[in-house]
Amino acid sequence: MCRSGVKDFLDVGSTPTISTKTRSAVTINHFKTILKRPRLNNQIRALKVRLIDDAGENLGVVDIQAALEMAHNKKLDLVEIAPTAQPPVVKITDYGKYLYQAEKQERKQKARQKVTGMKSVKIGLSTSAHDSLTKIKQLEGFLEEGHKVKIEIFLRGRERANPGFAQGRFKKFLSLIQAPHKIEQPIKKIPSGFLVVISKQ
Repeated sequence: MCRSGVKDFLDVGSTPTISTKTRSAVTINHFKTILKRPRLNNQIRALKVRLIDDAGENLGVVDIQAALEMAHNKKLDLVEIAPTAQPPVVKITDYGKYLYQAEKQERKQKARQKVTGMKSVKIGLSTSAHDSLTKIKQLEGFLEEGHKVKIEIFLRGRERANPGFAQGRFKKFLSLIQAPHKIEQPIKKIPSGFLVVISKQ
């Protein structure tokens, strides 16, 4: 191993070092968000770290210099994956691949958050039996996708004079839902009628 190469790799005061293999994998977008990324190589400040090797094996607590040298010898990077742990946990890995996996996981989380949003289905006292079944099919689809569903019955004019009748019709509509579900918010009176919130069971 070249002494100058090890010196550059371990020099805390130098520009962050990224392996040759990684340089080709890190895109311009990665550099734009580098300040939000985990510390790597000579950016890591701890003197002692818990080391995970590139095979996923826990090698225990070692000096940071030893961990950096191991990563350098493997032509990989040392990434701080748990900075708040005592001591911090670092892993020998390809930084480009690490960023790719992290971004992939972030996209999955965002997609999951999007899926578990709130959908709305509205009916009225004049909604026909055919339209009611269409609404049921629609809201069951929402439930299957993981959404919560807010179901509302709107009352117009003199329809509001008999809330008991309207609530009965609303409950009859809800009884048509065949998909397994649970009540997130019980039937509630609102100025325009009634609403209930359900989710997949």
